[in-house]
Amino acid sequence: MMTISCALLVGLFNSGFVENDSTHIKRIAAIEFSLGQELRFNPSFSLDDFRTMYPQSTLLKNFPQPDQTQSSVTSGLTLAVSTHVLLGKKQPAAPVKTYLRAGIQLITYSDYSISAQNSFSKNTDTLISPSSGNFLYVDTTINNYHSAVLNANQLRVDAALLFHVNRKGRRLSITSGLGLTAGAFYNTSTNVRKYQSANIQVWKYPNNKQSVYFDEVASPTQNTVEQFNDAPAITHLQVYVPIIVNLQFGARSPDGFSSPYRMLFELSPGFALENNRITGNTTFSTVQAKFSLVRSF
Repeated sequence: MMTISCALLVGLFNSGFVENDSTHIKRIAAIEFSLGQELRFNPSFSLDDFRTMYPQSTLLKNFPQPDQTQSSVTSGLTLAVSTHVLLGKKQPAAPVKTYLRAGIQLITYSDYSISAQNSFSKNTDTLISPSSGNFLYVDTTINNYHSAVLNANQLRVDAALLFHVNRKGRRLSITSGLGLTAGAFYNTSTNVRKYQSANIQVWKYPNNKQSVYFDEVASPTQNTVEQFNDAPAITHLQVYVPIIVNLQFGARSPDGFSSPYRMLFELSPGFALENNRITGNTTFSTVQAKFSLVRSF
C-alpha cells in the first residue's frame, strides 16, 4: 500500500494531473513535502491517569505527588506530504485562489510524563575513635527519583481549505485558511521508573560537641527499578488556522517565475481533543511550525 502511494506521488511530482470541464477546473495544482515541530500545551496527564491505566503497578502505587513546577509542554517532530487541489472556476488572474490541501502527517515522537523526587537521612552507625575519643557518626542519605513517561508516535490525515493571495510577479505571498487533522497513536508504551541513590556520610564530633566537621562522602550506591507497559488506544482530533508565507524560486518574467518550486514557512495555532480509551478526553492548545518545499504543476 505504501509502495503504491509513493509511486502515485512520484508520478504527480513529475507530471501533474489535470481534469477540466466547461466551467470548472479540478486540478492537483501542487505537491508539498514538510518538516517541522509541534508543541502541545497543558495536555493534563496526571498521576491519577497513570494509576488508572496501570492499577497493578507497584511503582505507581508508591509514586509521590509529582512536582507542580514541572513543564507541561510536550513536543514532536512532524513529517508530512500533501497535495493541493485548486477549487472554483478557472480564473488565472483572480486576486484570491482557493485550494484544498490533503495529505498525511507523521508525528515521530510525543510524550506525556510526570516526575517527582524525595530524600531522607538516617543515622546508620556511631563510632568512637580510640585515640582521640571523638565521635564518628555514619549517616546515610537516600534519594529517590520517580518518573512515568508515555511514549507514542502519531499518524494523522490532514485536510485544509486554503486561500492564497495571488500576487503575480511578487516573490513573497500569503496563504491562510482553516484545517483539520485526525489520527491515532501507534507503537505506544509506558515506562515507569524509580532510581535510588544512597550517599554515605561520615561526621566527626570533637569531645566538646561545639562544632561539627564534615569528614568524607563515600561513593554513592545506585539502584534502578523499571516497569514497561503497553499503552491504551488514543485518538486525536485537531482544528488549526494555518498562516503561511510563500517564497517563490526562479527568475522573474512577465508570465511569472521560471521555477515551479517554492518554499513555505507555516505557523499553525490550533486546538486539539484526544481520547484515551481508559482515562477519557483531554483538550489542549497546539502550535505547529514547519518548512515545506512545494512543487507546482
